[in-house]
Amino acid sequence: MRPTRETECTAFFGTQKIARGNVVDVIPAVKAFFEKSGESPILIFDNTTSAPVEIDFRGSTEEILSNIPGFFPYPSCQAIFV
Repeated sequence: MRPTRETECTAFFGTQKIARGNVVDVIPAVKAFFEKSGESPILIFDNTTSAPVEIDFRGSTEEILSNIPGFFPYPSCQAIFV
């Protein structure tokens, strides 16, 4: 599924939970995890439907976020790191 600005999701690397929260907060956490560890695959699931969330992680964090329908830059809560 393609996420929207309101999508709440959880990201995993294997059985390790990387981040959970609003997609706008989860994307930077996943991008940072991948850049630091180089590990993949990272799976992201919608918290409501459990459907896989499809995000193209090519480019900068800002470029990735700009592809989310309804996204506009503003201060937001941070994802909960576990």
